[in-house]
Amino acid sequence: MGAFPCPRPTRRGPVWMAPDGPRMRAPAGEIAAGVIFGNGYSEEVVRDSLRRVREAAIAAGRNPDAIECWWLVKPYFTEHTDEE
Repeated sequence: MGAFPCPRPTRRGPVWMAPDGPRMRAPAGEIAAGVIFGNGYSEEVVRDSLRRVREAAIAAGRNPDAIECWWLVKPYFTEHTDEE
């Protein structure tokens, strides 16, 4: 055993990435089996994120449709009344 007291895995699992910024979308498209996005605040951001992952996958010779994409949703609840 190495520095951590746990056995080494006997097989490799898929790599998932949760890129936090636009520049990390390319490595995700190049190597990841799946991507978890945490910033889909607008349609423009969602489209740009998917575009960056797809373009990097294609450049790396991968099928971009084989990359599973998930979106982390962070709802905020508050007491609010419309005052119109």
